[in-house]
Order: sequence, then C-alpha cells, then structure tokens
Amino acid sequence: MDGISTYGTNNYNIQQVLQTTQAMQATQQEVTSGQVSTNYAGIAPSAQQTINFQNETTALNNFATTNTIANLRLTTMTDSVTSISTTMTNFQSELQDFANTGKTDSASINQIQQDAFNSLKAMESYLNTDVNGIYVFGGSKTEQEPVSVGAQSFTAFQALYNGSTTTFPTSSAGDTANVTTNPADTGALTFNAAAGTITSANAGQLGSLPAGSIFTATDATGALGRYTVGTNNGTTITVGPVVTTEPNPAGGPATAVSITLPAAANATTPVAPLQTSVSFTAPATITAATPGALAGLTVGSTFNITGANSYGNNAGWVVASNNGTTLTIQRPTLPSTVSATASLAVSSMFQGTNGNSPQQIDTSTTLDTPTSALDPAFEKAMRAMAMVAQGAYGTSGGLDQNPGRANDALFLINDSVEHTSVGPAPFDKESPRSIQDVEFTLANQQETLSNTTTAQSNYLSFVQSAIDNVETADPTATIMKLLNQQQSLQASYQALSKTRSLSLLDYLK
Repeated sequence: MDGISTYGTNNYNIQQVLQTTQAMQATQQEVTSGQVSTNYAGIAPSAQQTINFQNETTALNNFATTNTIANLRLTTMTDSVTSISTTMTNFQSELQDFANTGKTDSASINQIQQDAFNSLKAMESYLNTDVNGIYVFGGSKTEQEPVSVGAQSFTAFQALYNGSTTTFPTSSAGDTANVTTNPADTGALTFNAAAGTITSANAGQLGSLPAGSIFTATDATGALGRYTVGTNNGTTITVGPVVTTEPNPAGGPATAVSITLPAAANATTPVAPLQTSVSFTAPATITAATPGALAGLTVGSTFNITGANSYGNNAGWVVASNNGTTLTIQRPTLPSTVSATASLAVSSMFQGTNGNSPQQIDTSTTLDTPTSALDPAFEKAMRAMAMVAQGAYGTSGGLDQNPGRANDALFLINDSVEHTSVGPAPFDKESPRSIQDVEFTLANQQETLSNTTTAQSNYLSFVQSAIDNVETADPTATIMKLLNQQQSLQASYQALSKTRSLSLLDYLK
C-alpha cells in the first residue's frame, strides 16, 4: 500500500531533489571545465599540497627562464674560446717556426711582428664578445669592453711600445695593473733626469706601481711623458727597464756589443759603431773590458747598444758620467722637475675584473663565472703577442736587436696553450692556467647546467602530473557519475510526483 504524502515528507523529498540537482550541476561543471572544482574548497583534502606544487611550478619556470640566459652565455663564451684557442695555437706555430729559423732580415721580422699584432687584435675582439650588451668576459664588470689594446694599427702600437724606453710589461702584475697616484697622497714628485728616477715626497706612496708596468706622468701643465717602471721601492721609481747584470755575479767573460751613436742631421756618412766587450752591472753601469775604450762617449750623448746577452740591455741610453772605462747611464726621456700636482697613471689593456657574477641555476646550485678576460690563459698569450709586436725594425727596441724576446714570448704562449713545467719562467712566476683549463671549466659548467635543466624539466612534469591528478576530472568517470545523477533525479521527480498525487479521499474510495 502506498504511503500518504504528508507536509514533512513532501519537504524532505523536495530537499532531496534539490540536493541531487545541485550535485548534478556540479558534475556538469566538471564535465565542461575538466576540473574537479573551481576553487580549493572543492579539493580541500589536497589543497595545501596543490598550492605547494603550484609554487614549485612557478619557481621551476623561473629557473628555466634564467637558465636559458645562462646557457646562451656559456654557449657564446665557448664559441669565443674556441676561436681564441685557434688564434693562440696558430701564433704559437708561427713563433716556433720563426724561433727555429733564427732569421733577422726585415721581411721575416716584419712578418712575425705583424702576425703577432693581428693575433693580439683578434684576441681583443673575441674577449669583447657581448650578448645583448652584456660583455661575457668582463667578470663582474659587464657594462664595458674588458679589453682595449689601445692601438688600431700595427704602426700605432709600435709608437706606443717602442721596445726601448717604453717596453711592453713582461710580468703579469705589470700587464694587468690599473693604478693612478694622487698628489694629495704622494706629495710633490721629483723627476731626476740624471738619476733616471721619480721620488715621492711622502714615503711609500708609489708602491702600487709594479715593476715593468708602463705609466704616464701628468701634472697641471699637461703630460710629462710615458715611461716603464724599472725598479720601485715604494718611494722611488727608476725609469726602466734598468740594466741587467751581465755576466752574472759568479763571473764570466765580458759581452761583445756594438755601440752606435746616432748620425748628425747633416751627416753625409753613417757613424761607424764601436765594437767592444763590456760588462753590465745593475742598475746603470757599463764597464769596458779594455780600459779607455769608452772615452769617446761624452756626457749627455745618446747611444744605442746591440748584441747584449740580456735583451733588456739593448736600448738607447744617455751617458750620465764617464771616466773612459766605466759609464753610468740613464734613459733619455725623463725630464728634470719637481711638481706638486703630478700624478702617475698605469692603464692596462685589461679593463674588466676577475670578480664573480654567479648564476643561481636551482635552489642548491650556483655557477660561478667560468672565466674572464683577465684569465691568465688569455693574459699570458696576449703578453707574448705584444712583446713580439713591439719595437720597429732597425731601432734599439726592435725585435731584430732583441732576439731573446722571441724565446721568452714562446715560453709564454706555450704555457698558455698547454701548461708545462719545462724550465723556469723567464720573468716572474707564472700562473699554471692554460686554454685547456678554460675549455674544461666551460665544458664542465655546460654539463652541470644541462643536467640541472633536464632534472628540473623532469620534476616539473612530475609536479604538473600531481596537480592534474588532484584538479583534473576523469572524463569517463565524470560522465558516468552525471548519468547516474540524472537517473537518480528522474526517479526522484517520479517519486515526488506519485506521492503528491495521493490523498486519503482517494484511499477511502
């Protein structure tokens, strides 16, 4: 027997119909959007986990963006280093051939010097590579070109570095220094032409200028000259390079040299050089093996020396004093003055820094800057090229008058291409860093970045899948659920309709 619908029963049935309708509408929303819920309330049990996953997704996407830039930087640096390596090895081969042949004719000298300058300029170009205005070899100073040779032509370079009064720095410290003294710190500077020295009134204020570096002296009236630091005790600089003791203190035969006085402007015949044997004693003394052999060199006269064993002794000199057998000599360009406004500025062709610009590639991994223009592998090679390129043929600073430079430069270029421990360095102790080390560092960082990027991509896929499992509705299951709800609603409407149509009167009839 059917029950009789009462007010309470009717309200209950209507409430059930409304709940079923509401549930069906939610399921229809799932079918339409493909999402379990339009808000976190609908996935309350997994809401916090989903929020954490979404935060990780954002972080991973940010790393992906910055790591793309890091990869571009590393790829650009690698391409440049490959070109640099080719330039270095080509020059190494050319210099080795030149050193093996021992040629001193003008054509051979000019060729190797031109090759050295061209290689130097190529290195400058590669190390000034930029990505969207960011100089990748600038270290932490990426807003300006890190290298400037300072000369656009071979002739201009030899004018800057004549190989005699201004010799290219032979040490790394001298090659990379960027220093300017302040008159307020140094006090007045005394320039002594006779002694070939510059002395600061305040002790110890010139110590930042390394031996071998080239500096420009300037005061309120303008430039006073451009010189090489010979020796430096912190207070007094000897303009150099200075005489190197020859033979060594242990003794040995005197050195046979050629001493030439420059011809007068109206001379009709060349000045015959004086052939004699002399001993060199640092810092500024030359003594003839034959007493009185140097009597013809008057005080104040300028002369050139060639044939010394130490090529630093082959240069243009001024006679400071002479007793006929022993000369005290000085460089010919230093003025004699005292200036309260003078400053000394050493400016290297390397303007970048060794400072670091680290790249955070994930939460626990940082890539340091792999290299910069100041990397010893580059610096040694460029120093070798500049040493060969300096000094015009036929002058006291020329390569033909200083053949030892080629061998010293060959040591440096060999050491920069592939570090070896064969023999001592010709100058200060050199860094063992080579172009192979640079290439290894770059390759290692690229591998680290690639592995990190792959791991991040895989984890991002996992996180996105986990989010989808919580938020995304299963189409088949959702449709089946919707059909069941539709059937349930239909049955509810039928039941409600049936019970509402019953009454006690109908029953009594």
